[in-house]
Amino acid sequence: MFPPPHTVNFDAHLPVTTSDYVEVAQRLVGEFQDEQCQLVIALTHMREPNDIRLAREVDGLHLILGGHDHHYAHSTENDVTILKSGSEFREFSTIDVEFNATGRPRFAIKQHCVGSECEDDAQMMKIVNEYTTELRRARGEPIVTITNPLETRFASVRTQETNFGNFVADCMRQMTNSDCALLNSGTFRSDRLFPVGELTLGDLNTILPMLDRVVQMHVPGWILHKALENAVSKYPTTAGRFVQVSGVEFAFQPDADPRIQAESILIDGDPLVDDRVYTVATKAYIANGKDGYDMFNLPEVKKQPCSEEKDLDNLPVLKYAIIEELKEISSSGNKLELSTHNRIRNLVFRSHLTARASDTSLRYNY
Repeated sequence: MFPPPHTVNFDAHLPVTTSDYVEVAQRLVGEFQDEQCQLVIALTHMREPNDIRLAREVDGLHLILGGHDHHYAHSTENDVTILKSGSEFREFSTIDVEFNATGRPRFAIKQHCVGSECEDDAQMMKIVNEYTTELRRARGEPIVTITNPLETRFASVRTQETNFGNFVADCMRQMTNSDCALLNSGTFRSDRLFPVGELTLGDLNTILPMLDRVVQMHVPGWILHKALENAVSKYPTTAGRFVQVSGVEFAFQPDADPRIQAESILIDGDPLVDDRVYTVATKAYIANGKDGYDMFNLPEVKKQPCSEEKDLDNLPVLKYAIIEELKEISSSGNKLELSTHNRIRNLVFRSHLTARASDTSLRYNY
């Protein structure tokens, strides 16, 4: 059903040079001022606090058009206008610019919400239909019937465990035969609650649009503890690093430091042992230290191949593995019942939940 388990050797790294975005922006703004530019716009793709820092610390900026965050926001910081125009084409903005007597630009910003009342442009729809007719047919292919709503909304999946997060993490653990699985919730991109009924190929591509490779690592318990601490470090913000897990149970307290006490962590029902090495299934993105998981780049973490396959491009793709698993369920005449387990306990809001989850298997409804 699943491809054989793989890990990958990440020892060979290409050199990467990074610079502080404020320092780079200040240098570029200086160059634009030397060229007598009247309007300096920063087009960014980072979190809103980073855009605010950019506005506070860089002299000469007028407008920041920010990406990455998925909400609409308009603010002013240090006389710099910051605009986040949302995501998924749910909103867009029009900006009128007027220069005052001193030459300083002023912005009149109007938010536009896209809804069913908006009329389609006939010429554009003709072009779109020409290229997407076959794509829509393929995306409409049913994969499996779900018996309860499938949760992928950012407000949920990036702050707590969810039923589909549990399911995908369970699949990763099974396909690699690992002790546990860690999946950053930024993997799920749909920001939707899918209703009971048929789940289509298009739905899966919306939920998991990226070609994430599944790998296996050998991780000491004390590093695994650091990884879980990173997972909840940005809570209650909806950060993509928040983790969905399989084979792991833990409790965290948002106002504590550290937020996770070691004694609350269980691996497959047993207490975490600092010097024991665990097999951990995850994405290559996380194994490479992204989303704050730089502890996985420590020399104590082994990412050597456990099969003959050493090429990263040939490691299993998470999306395709999930699609094949769902098709297997459907072809067997089953429906998918998604359960949310009690693996991650927020001690502020869920202190009454103390029982350990006993069922970590995939459950199907006939």
